[in-house]
Amino acid sequence: MKAKFLENKKIAIIAAAAMIFISVLLLGGVKLRRDRDKVQELFYSGVEKDSLSIYNDLAARAESSQNLVTIAAKYLDANAKEITSVQTACKSLLELELPSEMYNANHDLTVAVDALYSKIADMKLSEEDSRLASKQFTELSSRNQTISHDGFNGEASRFNTVMKSFPASLITAVNGIERVDLFR
Repeated sequence: MKAKFLENKKIAIIAAAAMIFISVLLLGGVKLRRDRDKVQELFYSGVEKDSLSIYNDLAARAESSQNLVTIAAKYLDANAKEITSVQTACKSLLELELPSEMYNANHDLTVAVDALYSKIADMKLSEEDSRLASKQFTELSSRNQTISHDGFNGEASRFNTVMKSFPASLITAVNGIERVDLFR
């Protein structure tokens, strides 16, 4: 009788340990997935959840770029390389989903806008168009500066570091949780 009790106790301990292990993996996965989603959302809502975010700054850059194209189209052919480059970069930026892809598209937009602004800066623009073009270019530069100080990459890097530690690395592997994509 005593042997059966010991056998059952061993089975019960093994079963309890297995249940604890499985629940840690499953519940830990739910928590890590929720934490990942919260960090990812910071790209869109801002670190302080105040809408001062990289995504909103990128959207404002796209708008200012289009405004600059509108001004430039008065002085350049609509099919000019400088205009089409800005339009292509702007369209690409707004269609992408991953922060790293948006980072590259933002860089392309910066290069295209710099070329367009340099081109029209050498032309005889009306006083009003010159002022508006300068204002749009300043806005574009300012938004890039704001993006460079955003806290999203820091939060994402901290989460990605946690994912590499034990037991989070095991939990993420079992649950298929991916790292947060950085804006770089």
